[in-house]
Amino acid sequence: MNFLIRNKYNLLILALVLIFLGVSSNLILNISRAASKPVADNKALYNMLISDLSNNIEEVDDDSIITSKKPNNYVWYSGKLWRAVSINNKENTVKMVTDKGINTLSGNDDIDYFLNDTSNNGFLGSLKSYKDYIKQDSIWTKYNDGRILGDIRKSKSYETITNPVGLLTTYDYQLSYNGTTESIGDGYLNNNTNWVTYTYDNDSNMIVNKEGKVETSSKELTHLIRPAINILSSVEIKGGDGSESNPYYLEDYVEDNALLNTRSIGEYVHFNDELYRIVTIDEEKTKLVSMKTLNNKKFSSKESKFDLNDKKNIAYYLNHDWYEKLSDNSKDLLVEGKFYNSKCTYEDSYKDIIKGEYVNAKIGLLRYGEMFTTNEKNDYFLITPYDKEYNRVIYSDSLSGAIRSNTKLAFKIALYIRSDAYIKDGIGTKDSPFIITIK
Repeated sequence: MNFLIRNKYNLLILALVLIFLGVSSNLILNISRAASKPVADNKALYNMLISDLSNNIEEVDDDSIITSKKPNNYVWYSGKLWRAVSINNKENTVKMVTDKGINTLSGNDDIDYFLNDTSNNGFLGSLKSYKDYIKQDSIWTKYNDGRILGDIRKSKSYETITNPVGLLTTYDYQLSYNGTTESIGDGYLNNNTNWVTYTYDNDSNMIVNKEGKVETSSKELTHLIRPAINILSSVEIKGGDGSESNPYYLEDYVEDNALLNTRSIGEYVHFNDELYRIVTIDEEKTKLVSMKTLNNKKFSSKESKFDLNDKKNIAYYLNHDWYEKLSDNSKDLLVEGKFYNSKCTYEDSYKDIIKGEYVNAKIGLLRYGEMFTTNEKNDYFLITPYDKEYNRVIYSDSLSGAIRSNTKLAFKIALYIRSDAYIKDGIGTKDSPFIITIK
């Protein structure tokens, strides 16, 4: 099909013709996206933001700050939804932060290590072709400022670190309110969760709470991590209009029959009539986690270890009772993988968990410190023991604690998909998850 598509109307007509011919819905979705965005001479992300959000930008020093309550500043990159925060006018880079929390860690954990870990257990390692998209020598500031929202000033005394990935400060957060008439808590960076910033108040973290206010919090407590990056000036958008339902897309579209293990961590997958998300890709196997919690159940009546041989252990239930309820097609997609279950107390580092014991199983739970151990609804078990009688849990406000293993609590399914599973439909978003099968 070698002809020039001149405008969006031609694209829409082409999509209708392809539907009639029975062409893949992936291609049709890609064409529809292209039709939704007018062609521009310069499709670099920074240029599109400045052009499309001219009424929602405030100039502060060398940066164009995106403000207001509901700007169309959504970006889809590497399986994650982001919000564009600002444009640096010297380098034309775009600072972005994830729309939702990615992990739950405490101030005593090495958050910077997680953010910039290039393995499949770290955040930077979860970003596809990150050197082609992200400024590698971004400078992030950390400083002491315990003032409330509205009184925060740019600090003259601060420390800097140079990393590809960092966090926002409370000053960044306050700037997003500039030029608005909204009350505190109504800005686009408030997502009604508790998330940590690079700002601190002596020995405490400064966080943004559910109400959108800033407050101090003990470093021993866990909070949501919202990673921030700077997108290079050379990165162009492939489609979208910046809205939540149709964000700016930075990557090429999904090829037909692509293997699932070639996709991005964070993309969505349809499995057994439920919505899952890619957590990691390990030894070519793809680990998924369910987007919903299941009914309350004891982890174990004996001890906190994930034990496949104990009929009163959640490991046995998941790999026998729950497994048997799956369709035959879903069963065929599963394969055994490693579920690490070394203990992790409040004093231990999440990094040591993957150095210890593990169980080979098809179905399990997420561990402490793993990607997407976040929560906005029900408390749920993690696979990680705290000691012999307690397991780590994620509470509904994304605080992580420990609870007796014989307590009834919700849980989220994690499972491994075999390496030859391929995508037959979908584009990997929440509204259009991948439909997978095997040959």
